[in-house]
Amino acid sequence: MLVAAYEHSKEVRVNIKNFLMKVDTIRKETAVLLDEKKKEENEQFFSDISLANKLASHFRLGKKKYKILDPGAGVGILTAALIAKICKSKTKVEKIEVVAVESDQSLFSALHKTMMLCNELCNALGIEFSFKVINDDFICLGTEFVKNKGIGTFNYIIMNPPYKKLSIRDRARKLLISANLESPNLYSGFLSIAFRMLEKKGQLVAITPRSFCNGPYFYSFRRDLIEQVSFKKIHTFESRTELFNRDKVLQENIIFHVIKDKNQKNIIISSSIGARDKRVNKYKVTLNQLIHPDDSELFIRIVKDDNDNNYVALMRRLPCTLLDLNIQVSTGKVVDFRNKEFIIKKPRGNYCPLIYPRHFLNGNIIWPLKTSKPDIILYTPETKGLLLSNDIFVLVKRFTTKEEEKRVVAAVYDPKNYPQVNKVAFENRVNYFHKNGEGLQIEFAKGLSAYLNSSLVDMFFRQFNGHTQVNAADLKALKYPTCAQLINIGIQIGDNYSQECIDNTVSRVLFYR
Repeated sequence: MLVAAYEHSKEVRVNIKNFLMKVDTIRKETAVLLDEKKKEENEQFFSDISLANKLASHFRLGKKKYKILDPGAGVGILTAALIAKICKSKTKVEKIEVVAVESDQSLFSALHKTMMLCNELCNALGIEFSFKVINDDFICLGTEFVKNKGIGTFNYIIMNPPYKKLSIRDRARKLLISANLESPNLYSGFLSIAFRMLEKKGQLVAITPRSFCNGPYFYSFRRDLIEQVSFKKIHTFESRTELFNRDKVLQENIIFHVIKDKNQKNIIISSSIGARDKRVNKYKVTLNQLIHPDDSELFIRIVKDDNDNNYVALMRRLPCTLLDLNIQVSTGKVVDFRNKEFIIKKPRGNYCPLIYPRHFLNGNIIWPLKTSKPDIILYTPETKGLLLSNDIFVLVKRFTTKEEEKRVVAAVYDPKNYPQVNKVAFENRVNYFHKNGEGLQIEFAKGLSAYLNSSLVDMFFRQFNGHTQVNAADLKALKYPTCAQLINIGIQIGDNYSQECIDNTVSRVLFYR
């Protein structure tokens, strides 16, 4: 009896392994035939079998009947991985229904083949299986569902939605707005609809960029997410390149598991290098640790261990906001491609420095650079509104490269190095700290720059910012030392911008006096 049961279990495992290999073969064969231009336009990146299994592993099972939705299904590999997991479960499964939605006609045949393989596997195990493949736009279908006040009918949703940004003119954005769903990106639009398609206690697992965790553009989505579902698990990947390496994706992605209920308990935060890595770190957090109760912006902060939690505790000891310090942070006014006629390589007439991220070096601004790239802007009536007084400012790169060790990279612009000009301009990829449009006092500026360059800020910033973009809104969300503390840091730092000096000085002034 036991031998027969073991042999049956072994046969099931072999069948499931072969099934997943066949599905992955369909994915590989289809990927070769895809229109790369169309794929890039929609920012659709396909999961391999390891990643699909990773998503499926987050679900809680135990039901007899499953009704599964896969929006933006691609070739159906996510659904296949979930069905494989269900078939391996100990609970006697009676029925599985699948609805797979995919707008790309070129994937329709492959998706249908995958569903037929799912049907074969389930039939072999005595599970009733049915599927419906819909070749349509999920945003169009979903917004009609929402506007008609549809009631959630799926108990499991698994998804890797497209990541395309949506302008206000995009058809998808207009459809979402018509259903009272505000979304700056296709992936958040897919999710907002999917939340409403879940039945009570239904589960959703998705892989998306981390960009929704912070910033003003995703505020409405974050609020909607919190109102609709409860977090259960969040998984992060240390590598930016491993997940979709064939598609050259460099952004940071997360997998998250939510349930359609209001019973928000502790959340499991896990992390690994990539989808194939079996070494997984796990950490339990409360909702108040994930979303700080006093944070009006509802930033989602992913604390992965006790060390991360210590950084939170240290940052909470800091007393000030930018409002308390009576300073502001803005984005550089000069969009270079819109002002090409005024941007030149060599000085002539009335001109001033145009500072780009490339001018940052070890906490200082080095201008001009000996390159062929123009970094001078003419001072004319047309550019007057783009310029500032040649004064002291603290600058922060809006975008950091993947090679840079730190997310927040700051530098002091000091006008004493450029006495030949009376104005300065900052390009749009630079944020600048100022006091009502005017400059800052030098010791304060040095202290502020050092604080922003500290490991404390970098580690804290990474908890809610998973990409290389640093917006002014992110900098406004930080807590800051007092004015006196920043001046003290600036005096002690002097011109020593080594990371060791910065971290030691910031720690000594802020926490160990």
